[in-house]
Order: sequence, then C-alpha cells, then structure tokens
Amino acid sequence: LGILDQLIAQYPDAGEVHYAKALLYGQARNFPVAIPAAAEAYKLEPKNLVYANYLLELYKGSNDLAGALRLLDDLVASYPANPQIVREKIFLLQASKQSDLALATYEEAVKLFGKSDTLDVMKSEILLDQHKEDEALQLLKPWEEKNTGIRQVYSLLAFLNLQNKNSKEAVRVLEKGIVNTKDDILYLDLADAYAANKKDKQAFESLKTAFNSSKVEF
Repeated sequence: LGILDQLIAQYPDAGEVHYAKALLYGQARNFPVAIPAAAEAYKLEPKNLVYANYLLELYKGSNDLAGALRLLDDLVASYPANPQIVREKIFLLQASKQSDLALATYEEAVKLFGKSDTLDVMKSEILLDQHKEDEALQLLKPWEEKNTGIRQVYSLLAFLNLQNKNSKEAVRVLEKGIVNTKDDILYLDLADAYAANKKDKQAFESLKTAFNSSKVEF
C-alpha cells in the first residue's frame, strides 16, 4: 500500500493507480479509503465504465444509496441510451424508498427503450411496495401470456395469486414458467404453491428437485 501511495504522489493523474488503491481497500471493505480513491479514478477518467461500476459497487456496499444515485444521475446524463444504467437507477430509487421517482424513471425508460418484460417486472415490484397488487398483476399477466423467458414474471405472478388465495392459478403459472425459463429456482416457489393447495407430496417433490439441481444455489 505504501508503494501505491508513492505512485499516486508521483503520478497523481493516473486513474489506474487510484483504481488499484480502491480495489485493495475495497476488498478489505475499508470504504472510507476505497470510495475516495475510486471517485478520483472516475473523476480522472469519466468515460471509463469499469471505474464507474466499481465506484457504484462501493457506494452500494457501504449502503450509501444517495452517493450511488448521484453517480447514476451523472452516468445517465453521459449515457442516456444505456438501458442497464437506467434500470439500475430505478432499482436504487426503489431501494431508497423513493417509489414516485422510481416510477417516473420507469416511464422515461419506456419512452426511450419501449416496454419490456424486464422493466415491467421492476415496475411491478414498485407497485407491490405501494400495495397496488391488482395493478402489478395486470401488468405482468400479458408477459406470461407471451411466454416470456424472465423468471421473475412467473414468480411474482404466483406470489400475487397466492396472496389472492388462488393457489391453483399459482401452480399453473409456475409450471408454465419452469417450461419457458428452464430455471429450477421456480421449483421453490412451486413447492409453496403446492403446499398452499394442500398437495404435500407434490410440494416435497418440488423441493427435492430444487435441492438436487446444480442451477440452484443455497
């Protein structure tokens, strides 16, 4: 670390040196040192998305959502056509309990990129935070009908149906989702749906399938 500080003193405008310092301190979760170092690297090379992404991860790791959102605002201004940056902004606005701003950003994203299953999953999660379950259900239903390959569509629809005491529909949606997504994580949701439907044997078999799958991490 002493060598890095010497290099920074010798080459203060070398972004890669500040980034190296940020990496070392970030791995040790020393955020008070890592964040300023990463911020300096990004300041020196604002077009370097590797530096920007690491700074964002440090902000999130330290639970500094305000700092993360300031960085994302800067990135959105520089890369307005980058959907990943806009989606990250929606996610962090929701995480910071700014649902109205998250929805406004969603609407901007739809204007820029068009409607998508990924964006509508994000909106549905915001609607759930606002206790607007029926709106969330209606938003996601068309994507299930279009056989989307996004797992969260089926998982959220099943959850909403279980909330409505419609366990049979939850089972149907999840069985369809498993076929369309090939994602074994849905077997965990399916086990809950079968249990709610008082089908303990099927619930056990679904759990067994999930635990035996190499695609499901516990």
